[in-house]
Amino acid sequence: MAGNPLSRVVPTLVVIAGKCADGAQLHGTVIGLLQCTEANIRLRIATVNGTQAAYGAAKSARGLAFKAKAAADEDVRKFLSNYVKVLGHFLGTNWSSAWEEAGFTQGSLALPDTVDARAGMLPVAKAYLVAHPGQQDGVMAVNESTADALIALAADTRQNADNSETLAEQARAAREVAVNKLYRFLRCLEAELMALIEDDDPRWHAFGLNAPADPETPEAVDTPVVTLGPSGSHRFGLTWPHAMRAQRYHVLGVMPGNTTPVLLATVNDESATIESVPSGTAVGITIAAVNDAGEGVPSGEISVLSP
Repeated sequence: MAGNPLSRVVPTLVVIAGKCADGAQLHGTVIGLLQCTEANIRLRIATVNGTQAAYGAAKSARGLAFKAKAAADEDVRKFLSNYVKVLGHFLGTNWSSAWEEAGFTQGSLALPDTVDARAGMLPVAKAYLVAHPGQQDGVMAVNESTADALIALAADTRQNADNSETLAEQARAAREVAVNKLYRFLRCLEAELMALIEDDDPRWHAFGLNAPADPETPEAVDTPVVTLGPSGSHRFGLTWPHAMRAQRYHVLGVMPGNTTPVLLATVNDESATIESVPSGTAVGITIAAVNDAGEGVPSGEISVLSP
């Protein structure tokens, strides 16, 4: 008896859900679907797509915030490095107790080794420069005003980075909630169909689902589409349609001089990037869908000349 393994990978789950919605549109009224209607399925698909887009935007914002924090830290590092150079004219180039007031209390003139510690040293440096205005240097921007600006910049970028991390985590959690709801709803659809139609009814397939009477192993995969990388990259991409009952896919290659295919990759989605075949090598590629019951019939072979 065939089951319906559902992926929680968003693109794959949304594709399956879209097929379920199409099936509900075509046959839901006749079959008598009451709970898992087309409208209800599409509503949950839209929620998943919306939360996925929000998560993508939050991740992008997080990346920009951490990039800004790193840039601010580089400015802080340069300031503190110049601070040491300028004060060296007054306190000496080797550490002594005179350096403690300037913020170097550990017997060394080495700068702190973390972002937060470097930011934390700025107020100490500012206080020292205020107390010793004659040691400020306008040319190297080792002065009170620069320290003030960097204190504000470090604080702002740190807060923005922390906030963006929180927002990205909240967006990820919201997406997971939506994905889990869609996943469970498709399970409810499967249960509703089992109560309404026979195990061998071909309308199961109109919903993109395996009929309970179907064989256990996945269906055959259609011949993949190849996208070649730049010349000399020995990289090419493969895509193919979803195969019913597939939980994962084997990308198989027959190398020159051999007749037995070798496993090039195992992937969970309907795409793969192959980088292990040397440039100029002609390889025969097939794709086989796999589930816990075994490997399905491979796709038709396509010959690829690795770029």
